[in-house]
Amino acid sequence: MPAVNHVTASPSACPDKAPRILLVGAGHSHLHLIKHLDTSRYSVTLIEPRAFWYSGSASAMLAGDINARDMRIDPARTCRQRGIKLIRQRAMKVTPERQCLMLGNGTEVYYDVLSMNLGSMVQVPDHRLPNTEMWGVKPISRLRSLHNRLRRQFSERRQINIVVQGGGASGIEMACALRQLGRHHGVDDQRLAITLLHSAEGLLPNTPSTCRNWLAKCLLEREIQLKANPNPHGYPHGAPTALLEDVDHLLFATGLQTPSDTLGLPSARKHGLLVDHQLRVEGQNNIFAAGDCIDFAGQELARIGVHGVRQGPVLLHNLQAVLNDQPLQPYQPPEQALSILNLGANQALALYGRHWWGGRLASHWKSWLDQRFLEHHRVDR
Repeated sequence: MPAVNHVTASPSACPDKAPRILLVGAGHSHLHLIKHLDTSRYSVTLIEPRAFWYSGSASAMLAGDINARDMRIDPARTCRQRGIKLIRQRAMKVTPERQCLMLGNGTEVYYDVLSMNLGSMVQVPDHRLPNTEMWGVKPISRLRSLHNRLRRQFSERRQINIVVQGGGASGIEMACALRQLGRHHGVDDQRLAITLLHSAEGLLPNTPSTCRNWLAKCLLEREIQLKANPNPHGYPHGAPTALLEDVDHLLFATGLQTPSDTLGLPSARKHGLLVDHQLRVEGQNNIFAAGDCIDFAGQELARIGVHGVRQGPVLLHNLQAVLNDQPLQPYQPPEQALSILNLGANQALALYGRHWWGGRLASHWKSWLDQRFLEHHRVDR
């Protein structure tokens, strides 16, 4: 085991004995914190080994509509400007009774209040299919690898078969992005075969039938085959089905879950760290969590960026309230949240509760919202 070092971050902008706020991860919620925490009163440290990939632009990056660098936000410059210490290490384990976090290099970082914004991932099965490359939609860096791999294969002038598993928003976006990528590189629809596997309930089962019919028409226009998943309980269970034979790439767009390592804190398996209405981790007065990595008071929240964005101000208040012995605020999830699916070819599908609209206007709206978010948080250029 590596030797243990000890870190107590005290940026020069705040007093030496300032309360220590430790942030793990630079997701939607923590991007808000590093811009707005009062660093003249608190010693703030961010643990983040890599840049933040904005999930709203993942399909556009896979499609080749934008460069990967244009959807990344590196918090380093914001941290420097605001007197926040940035440590490029992986968090390993929290020891609440000692108020310390162990890092991958053996360093221990101490805190007075801790917040985690760990994101989500897709578990790719260990069981592999012969001659098939398997991918998950998260972490998003894997989509960049898939993009680069396909570009190389396009030059080989051979048939490529891709199966996307998941008829939800992510699966639909990925299938459309793959078609768009092929067309960008002059690969006709016959040479690049794309199949979208959905559940027995069909595409986006909680949306109106008129929406599902419109969406199915869009996918068929893109020569994307729609098939019901013959294995609704997930892959693999038993022998691989005939549907997955001769598949070059299998992309999993189902089952977003919290990272498998929740740093030794209470979690609900795939649903994430257990938090109460104030975003406090179960049984802890000074440990908080937000975004995709949480199980919110037993309520399963959709893993969409809007919750991370809206939790940011609540988290900001509560971290400082704990240190100042003030009342905490609850997070109140919106009854309805806007979601816009990128369908490529300047088309998108906007969903808000039971309301929907699709086409170019929805695509322009999504582009504007995504660009506004990135410009608001990007100061690293």
